[in-house]
Amino acid sequence: MSTEAIQSLKGRNKIFNIWTMRNLRTTKAYKELTPYLACARAEGFCEGEGASETEVLSAWQYIADTGIWRSLQGFYGRTVASLIEDGIIKTKK
Repeated sequence: MSTEAIQSLKGRNKIFNIWTMRNLRTTKAYKELTPYLACARAEGFCEGEGASETEVLSAWQYIADTGIWRSLQGFYGRTVASLIEDGIIKTKK
C-alpha cells in the first residue's frame, strides 16, 4: 500500500473509525511479521504485493513498535509519525 493509499484510507471516515478501535497488535498479520516482511508489506514490494489493509497497517504498527524505522530511510519515520498522529496506529506503552 503506497503513501497515497494510506492518505486515501485516512480520508475514509468509516474505515478510519474501524481501525482506531482495533488493536492491530492482536492480529495474525502482526504476529507473523519479521522486519523484512513488515517493510515489504508497508511498501508493497515482493511478498507485500497485494497485502490487505489489515496486513499493511499491522506492518506499520510493527515498524513503530520495534523501532526499526530509526534504521531505515526517512520515509518510514515520517509515515510512522503521521499514522500515530492521525490515530491509525498506537504508540507502544
